[in-house]
Amino acid sequence: MYHVARQEGTAHLDRPHVIVHRMKLYGGEVAVVGGIPVTTPERTWLDMAEMLTVDELVAMGDSCVRIPRLSLEGRDAPLCSIADLQRMIDRHKGKRGLRKAKEAIKFIRVEACGHRLRNDCSVTALLSVQ
Repeated sequence: MYHVARQEGTAHLDRPHVIVHRMKLYGGEVAVVGGIPVTTPERTWLDMAEMLTVDELVAMGDSCVRIPRLSLEGRDAPLCSIADLQRMIDRHKGKRGLRKAKEAIKFIRVEACGHRLRNDCSVTALLSVQ
């Protein structure tokens, strides 16, 4: 299955194996990668808040904002910043998943490795006590 986003108010698209999501897209929320328009990492993060758990959103957010390793990834800038994620939250009042996104952003860290849980410190402390 392919998931595609279309601007609200555009013509209906009916294709086999394609799920169309109609959404409000503001300027700067779409980028072109390899000639294909795609939503930006911060917009994709917010859209995923409808389906992911808070912990999964934290891990996805960590991956978006972390500083990449140039020698391994061919880039030296993060996909977006925590401020970009916050801007998405502020811009899309009433969007599904917004409550989870607001909770997740509290735990997103630039220095994180992208796969930690928001309560990883508590779990580690608990395990070391036993």
